[in-house]
Amino acid sequence: MGKEIECKFLVSSLPEDMSGSTIRQGYLQPEKERAVRIRTVKKDGSRRGVLTIKGLGDSSGMSRYEFETEIPVSDADHLLSLCDQPLIEKTRYKYDYEGITWEIDEFHGVNDGLIVAE
Repeated sequence: MGKEIECKFLVSSLPEDMSGSTIRQGYLQPEKERAVRIRTVKKDGSRRGVLTIKGLGDSSGMSRYEFETEIPVSDADHLLSLCDQPLIEKTRYKYDYEGITWEIDEFHGVNDGLIVAE
């Protein structure tokens, strides 16, 4: 089981000429101590489903345990219909800078215009 660093930074604009993945996600059990996230990811014309369980964080609050596995897209679509609405819609870009790969999310829908990096 991996750990994820939960540190995000607000971004004012995106670098040019980036291609990304379209993500739709929702939460079945959003709680402070744990979360069950369902996600569909579309990239280069193909879609995949992902189930993620996020556990307790460490004492600093900067990282927490995370388990992630692929699930059939049809299952992900069905589970998304059971999630709290509205779903989160975003485009995720990967950006390499000085040996570090940043994930940059550009949000759409109710969070349109928000851009964050981690």
